[in-house]
Amino acid sequence: MTYPEYVRIAGEKVKIKTDYRVALKALKVANDSTIGDYERALAVVYIMYGYLPPEEQFGDYLDMASKFLQCGKSAGETVTVDRDMDLNEDETYISASFLSCYHIDLTAVKHMHFWRFCELITGFDDKCIMSRVREIRTCDPNEYAEKDRHAIYRAKELLALPEKYTKEELKMIDEFEALFNTGGEK
Repeated sequence: MTYPEYVRIAGEKVKIKTDYRVALKALKVANDSTIGDYERALAVVYIMYGYLPPEEQFGDYLDMASKFLQCGKSAGETVTVDRDMDLNEDETYISASFLSCYHIDLTAVKHMHFWRFCELITGFDDKCIMSRVREIRTCDPNEYAEKDRHAIYRAKELLALPEKYTKEELKMIDEFEALFNTGGEK
């Protein structure tokens, strides 16, 4: 299969960085709610293209970078599912799974297209560590014998992904915690 190396902006072919490491860096920035929206947009475009485009084309560059990071799907085409994996948080599990499933050492790979990286993740067999972690994250402990439930709850707790909050939610949490840190005075 051939993967795109360019995106089309204003009728022109524009080179986009396709390596999975670059895409993961851009996704990490895009999902960092501690950074302002404008700064995140600037960073994602710069990471994915290596430069900032003229202001009048910035929106198109950002849209195409977003579409690329969603493996060619537009924002309306994405499906929201329970979060059982995070490409950045689960880096070690993913790396180990590439090695066990495909005998690919990601530390030795010079370049792997991001879309191929994502396709290979969808093909992990049920024996690899990432598949087992995802299974634990999504399992219902009530489906296990009572004697095993404590271990399942503990495993879910240990393997849980960190919560992601918006800037507004982080501000509210900080304000709430400040009430307790100052003896209730504000």
